[in-house]
Amino acid sequence: MLEDERRVIENAIFKDKKSEDKKVLIVYSKKYEDIASELRNKYPNQIYFAINMSNYEKQIKDISAEIIESKSDETPDEILSISPYFKLPILVDRDLALHDPSVIMEYLDERFPHPPLLPVYPVARANCRTLMLRIDREWCPMIDALIEGKKSEKELMKIREELLHEISSIAPTFKEFKFFMNEDFTLVDCFFAPILWRLPSLGIKLPINRHLKPLIDYQNSVFERPGFLDSLSSLERDLKSDF
Repeated sequence: MLEDERRVIENAIFKDKKSEDKKVLIVYSKKYEDIASELRNKYPNQIYFAINMSNYEKQIKDISAEIIESKSDETPDEILSISPYFKLPILVDRDLALHDPSVIMEYLDERFPHPPLLPVYPVARANCRTLMLRIDREWCPMIDALIEGKKSEKELMKIREELLHEISSIAPTFKEFKFFMNEDFTLVDCFFAPILWRLPSLGIKLPINRHLKPLIDYQNSVFERPGFLDSLSSLERDLKSDF
């Protein structure tokens, strides 16, 4: 991974051979010190400046919005009609109306690009989108079924067990990565964190054991982020349970 990133960075800075003879200011995160060291040895005439990106981890996107909290069965038809599927959430920005959660999230990330919530590199971006798609297609239907509560108690219990198994299966990845399959906070975490927050209200409690400790540590860390706390609606804040 570091070798791929080094090659991308080097090509971006020195794609023009003539630029090797010019003074270039290269600002990099301290976590990429190995890459910077290689570039410094290869291009000693450049100016290198390291910054501590941990100072920026708690930054959030500065987005002003009017938020209308509602349930689908209580929302006026003129609002729901914006969506061809008559479902929430809906985002209206000027002449644009969006009604798919993943599309809304990516639009906001691009509309307000700092700090970015998708990786720069195409492969990493594709991996993030694949993980979000998996959550949306495999986990969200189970969550919807538990919220609706229309199935028998036996069926609901089976869904709870399956969802707990699916979420528990990814716990070991948090030993390797700080966030969901990534060293940086991304839109995948924005997909996943609300699910973890709702688990107790769905009748699911993560058991405290050695296997799940990395996941629980991740959960606690994300729940403490100012951006996550600010994103909670009044209804979501009422979902108080022991984590």
